[in-house]
Amino acid sequence: MALDLQGGLTFSVDGPGGATAGTVTGDGAVLRVHADDPVAAWDGALGSVSTGPRALREVADRLAGEGLSVEVTGPHGRLAVVGAAADSGVGRLLTGSRRVQLGGVGALRPLAVAQARRSLAPHRRALLLAGAAALAFVVRRRVRA
Repeated sequence: MALDLQGGLTFSVDGPGGATAGTVTGDGAVLRVHADDPVAAWDGALGSVSTGPRALREVADRLAGEGLSVEVTGPHGRLAVVGAAADSGVGRLLTGSRRVQLGGVGALRPLAVAQARRSLAPHRRALLLAGAAALAFVVRRRVRA
């Protein structure tokens, strides 16, 4: 017996990246999640569930096993499709499951930038000092020349 999803709901998320709102709609075998600010929604979700490639792989494979899919979108387009409707070699490389398919670069860019900022934040002071030292070196050489 195939599961038929029909309905919709709205949600709000408060996380370290701020607050955002979104919608979840069911249409047949596809559940669509749209967030006004995908970065804030992602940050909020990371604080409440098991994360990482293994967790995503397990969710994707379970959805596919039930014939279901989740499509995640933001203001810039589709971020990902997870489950039965996804088939991606890149998804397999990143998560171990072909049932995870990433969206376009334009839609994913805000998430990538936010992740880069989080990764660089602990090293920000050292990077600024290194940049200032390099600039001082270049200016000093030009003044001497």
